[in-house]
Amino acid sequence: MSNTMRYLITGVISVVTFALIVSGASDIPETLRTLVVPDEYKSISEAVTKAQPGDTVFVKEGIYNEQVHLTKDIKLIGAGRDKVTIRYKIHPDHVIFADRTSGLIKDLTVEQIHEGKPNEKAVCIFILDSSVEVVRCRVRNSAGVGIIVKDKSSPVVRDCIVESNGHSGIGVFGKGAAPMIKDNIVRFNGKYGICFYDGAAGKAEGNTCEENESGIGVTNKGTSVTLKGNHCRANRRYGISFWEGGNGLAEGNICRKNSVMGISVKQSCTNVVVANNQCVENLDDGIQFYRDCAGVLEGNICEGNKDNGIIVSTTKEAVIVKSNKCRGNYMRGIVLTKTTDVKVEENFCSENGKTGISVWGRGTIANLEDNVCSGNDTYGIGISSSAKVTAKNNLCENNDWPGIQVNSKGTLVSLENNRCRGNNHSGIQFDKNSGGRAIGNVCENNPWSGIAVRGKGTKPVLSGNKCNNNGAWGIIHWAGAEPSIKEDNIVLGNGRGGIKARD
Repeated sequence: MSNTMRYLITGVISVVTFALIVSGASDIPETLRTLVVPDEYKSISEAVTKAQPGDTVFVKEGIYNEQVHLTKDIKLIGAGRDKVTIRYKIHPDHVIFADRTSGLIKDLTVEQIHEGKPNEKAVCIFILDSSVEVVRCRVRNSAGVGIIVKDKSSPVVRDCIVESNGHSGIGVFGKGAAPMIKDNIVRFNGKYGICFYDGAAGKAEGNTCEENESGIGVTNKGTSVTLKGNHCRANRRYGISFWEGGNGLAEGNICRKNSVMGISVKQSCTNVVVANNQCVENLDDGIQFYRDCAGVLEGNICEGNKDNGIIVSTTKEAVIVKSNKCRGNYMRGIVLTKTTDVKVEENFCSENGKTGISVWGRGTIANLEDNVCSGNDTYGIGISSSAKVTAKNNLCENNDWPGIQVNSKGTLVSLENNRCRGNNHSGIQFDKNSGGRAIGNVCENNPWSGIAVRGKGTKPVLSGNKCNNNGAWGIIHWAGAEPSIKEDNIVLGNGRGGIKARD
């Protein structure tokens, strides 16, 4: 490098240095430091007060009885969550308060000491308008919430154990709150493991929520979150619940052995997608949509539940139930009652204790298409109690009662191009004043009849059906039934005959 160039660079550096000093840059902190507690500072609070943005406060093994207020971008790191405990009596509303800051809280235990009457407003870690990371901490024994995220906060909470708090493990409150809550164990809390309220957003992924009252809750209008890959098990009520207008996506979660339902969507939640979850061995239903809720249930596995696999009830909004596997449930695979505008498509409902798909209730309107209902202990599809149903292209086979059962006064159906075979008794049965039409169905190899019509006032229209090779009759009607049987029905190879009117 020439001397001229060296002089030029030296001059530029001198000018820039002078400009920084004049402009106040001399106030910039010195080289970033690590402040050690208790070697250099007796308390964490003292070290935090002395720290500058970017510094690290390192806490050695021990129990520290104090309250910590973080307002700077610093790293608060312990020697390990099983070695360092920060705790404080319950009367203040927090042990650690992150107030309008970023930074890191890592590798320590934060807990509260209960003195006197429990304070439900107590918090172990309170995050307000902040984007801190909380990593590998244990947070426990608050009378209220273990970790609160509130207002315009976007922290990351990961790899923590949050346990034994009086209300919830992690609570997210308010519009603008949007944390990432990932890979935590959240257990033994009095209400929710993780809860989102009052317009909050964010994500909860890969968490284990067990033995809380409910695993994960999303509630209030405007609250919309993404829940992926969480394991919610053995909670005293729900694995996951969307309530009172809460919305979002629940995908790929496992909800097992909860004491009420695996996933509950309830009370005006109108934009919920429940997809590819496993809801198994819950003590009530696997998945519930209830009371004016709308959304999509797709690709879920609901098996071994003590009541139904999926139930959609008392809703006037559009619901799509598609490509779910509902098997081995104690009662029914899929239930629709008091609903309108429900589409049930391409589901597999097998080996349930009662019916594969049940639809009932005055005002219930539904479309069932391309479903497989096999090996159920009563009907493949059961329609009753004044429901209005269109069922097309369904396969109902090897059920212990009729493949499709239509029952009770006011029930009106359109059964088109269904295949009902190998069912005990009949392929399709109309009973007790029900009505509608059966067109183009294939009802074959059933032990009794292809289509049976029973009961005074039962008047379906039967046209273009193929009722062949059944054990007794192709079509039979009796006990005052008055079906309209068109000439285009095909009834061949049945054990006793084609069409039988029986007294």
